[in-house]
Amino acid sequence: MQDDYIRSRGFALTLARRAVDDIRRDEFRQLRNYVDLCQALAQKTRFNGFFTQAQQVLQRADSLYYALIQSLLERVDAEHLCAFGVNLGVGGVVYGATRLKEEIERTGKPSAWINTANCAAIQLEEAMTQAEQAGQYVWVLYAQDAQALQKAVILTKQHPFAAFLLVAVPEVIAAVPADLFDGCHNLSIWLLLPAPVLDQETVEVASSLRSHKLLFGLAILLDEKSVKQAMDPCWLEQMAECVPFCLYARTPDMNPDTAQQLRSRVVRSRTESATPLLVFDWDGDLSAINKRISGQAVVGAPVEAHLPFPFSR
Repeated sequence: MQDDYIRSRGFALTLARRAVDDIRRDEFRQLRNYVDLCQALAQKTRFNGFFTQAQQVLQRADSLYYALIQSLLERVDAEHLCAFGVNLGVGGVVYGATRLKEEIERTGKPSAWINTANCAAIQLEEAMTQAEQAGQYVWVLYAQDAQALQKAVILTKQHPFAAFLLVAVPEVIAAVPADLFDGCHNLSIWLLLPAPVLDQETVEVASSLRSHKLLFGLAILLDEKSVKQAMDPCWLEQMAECVPFCLYARTPDMNPDTAQQLRSRVVRSRTESATPLLVFDWDGDLSAINKRISGQAVVGAPVEAHLPFPFSR
């Protein structure tokens, strides 16, 4: 564990807790104030452009982010929001990206700030320890059954300074009691769907997770035929009633032109839509983040690559 990350994380966590309290008291003004503060602190870093864009987005009174943040503050435990957000933002994107860039410049070899794995991997715990020693604190885990899911929860609690995105089909989440996730403040849950369609079981699982004030979203696989439905306004509204976030992952056979159209529509939705739903693009967003860090930044090679993982890697 790196001492400078621990110190930075402690400061950021204190600031995040204060920000949650302040935004609850005066949402619009305080949110803009904190973005202004972050932009000022980022004047000489690669993150300056991000906060400049955030300032522009928040100038619109109908911005989706006001409604989204209000929904998160109402539905998700505050400590969960703070711990996961700080671990992902400071551990992954700030500290992790800085270490990654230094490592690439030193060795000339590709490196990663985010890693993927199947929870059933025998070597997963060892891999997590080694990753933290290298300054890598973000994991996307796939639980294909309830046993793997329970293992993931144990690992999450053993690595409190990392951020975990746990992907599983709704049936697997439904097979365990929702209180299994109590205390997993560094974990977000993503219900995996094979297409942009909400069935009753998914809605019920989402309702159970919400009742426990957990941080969760939908992870949906898209092929050539389902892209149009994926960004339909009515579909986005339907998802927004169920979850605050949606992550789209493309099938490998998707036409490059279709993939680019999807990417453009996802990016536009973040500034042009008033629907309180934040849409992520697994392939496009990771590629964009990696390019900003280094031309040799990659998604971490999966642990025990023969085990299934739902997204292209």
